[in-house]
Amino acid sequence: MYEYEKRKIDFTSGYFLRGRRYRCSIIKFPTLYHSPAEGTEIVELYLFRPKRGKSRGSALILHGLGSRNIPFFLKMGAHLSAASITTGILILPYNYTRTKNRSMSGKDFLEIHTENAVRAWDHAVVDTLSTVDLLESMKVWSDNNILIGYCLGGMVAVIVAALDRMRRFSRLALMTTGGGWHHIIWKSPISGFVRRRLPWDREEMKRLYERLLPILRTKIPYEILNENVPPFMKYDPLIFAHTLDPSRVRFIDALFDRALPYLSRKDLWGELGKPKKHVIPIGHVTWLPFEYIFAKWVIYLMGLKVLPPKEILEEPLILQEPEDPENHKSSGG
Repeated sequence: MYEYEKRKIDFTSGYFLRGRRYRCSIIKFPTLYHSPAEGTEIVELYLFRPKRGKSRGSALILHGLGSRNIPFFLKMGAHLSAASITTGILILPYNYTRTKNRSMSGKDFLEIHTENAVRAWDHAVVDTLSTVDLLESMKVWSDNNILIGYCLGGMVAVIVAALDRMRRFSRLALMTTGGGWHHIIWKSPISGFVRRRLPWDREEMKRLYERLLPILRTKIPYEILNENVPPFMKYDPLIFAHTLDPSRVRFIDALFDRALPYLSRKDLWGELGKPKKHVIPIGHVTWLPFEYIFAKWVIYLMGLKVLPPKEILEEPLILQEPEDPENHKSSGG
């Protein structure tokens, strides 16, 4: 699980959006995951780059479950790149424009009683790691960088950072995210459709975590993957969180979050080593229209003393004046 063959990535790139201080291209390449489901085969990355001057940092954003939150992160990419931070928004497999054929955006990640979930989580982690490979090969992944994960993206980000041992990530910012399937499946309103199909009851799952979590806390990530534990534990960020350095993690908790149970968020924060936490009086999604304020916080976190000018996410390029060739095929550089 979470293994892939590193190789030179052939990708296509074309300018998709632009504003006064940024340019956004959409980058596509075949996934390095060994068995992608139909509809998920092509990785999609929206890459926002400053129009002028040298980039002062890099950010990679992993969005939440489904599709509705993604436009807000595209706006955030515009704000960050206007402040000279090269920003990528990766579309995770099984979501948005990469939804599996005959499925619903994000659904497979919650079906923890099936192989669908194993495949979805495995694929998402591989795509994230290989995207960082690509950004490094393009020489746009700065030493001053941050991996940002919201909801589902935060869960994926914890696993990715743990497998990478934080070698390529300066900082990790987690927003309204959690862990512990025994909490999420039984207490979250978004997982009601799964509860009715599970082969385990609530108490059985709780006992599994009480018995196995103390053992897994002593393991490094690749030892965890070789342990004889239920498959859903191998894609639970709660199991990997103890391997991260809490001094490099920031945790944003929404006081009125109803999508993720309180114990799910609390337990993940605890397993991360209780990193610095910001509790904000918002709900799980009500913060999304305030992406400009969050962008300012990210810039502060990256040690850059610059106020980002408020950018407007322009319409896709139509009848704009000519620039450099806008569509090209590249072989990884």
